[in-house]
Amino acid sequence: MPIKPTMASPLFSTPQGNRKIDEGRLKKACTDFESLFINRIIESMRKTVPESGFLGGGPDKEVFQSLFDQELSRSIASAGGIGLGKMIYEQMMRRFKTEE
Repeated sequence: MPIKPTMASPLFSTPQGNRKIDEGRLKKACTDFESLFINRIIESMRKTVPESGFLGGGPDKEVFQSLFDQELSRSIASAGGIGLGKMIYEQMMRRFKTEE
């Protein structure tokens, strides 16, 4: 039974030789991925620290802490981070260049 796609896939919508990569968008995607990864690390690290009464408690504290961690991870990633975003970007660029 043949399966027909209902939507055009961006990977196959253009011939192999005509595909162009938007390096800016790729770099941003790699940095965003690194930011998410760093955020997970920060969340895991925070679980190891005993609670203090500094920020109080309850859902307000959790929301504030989550927003703070997100912004901290974005800031770390945009400043170079741990190098994960750069490594992924370079691998993807090498792959796209070999496909051309």
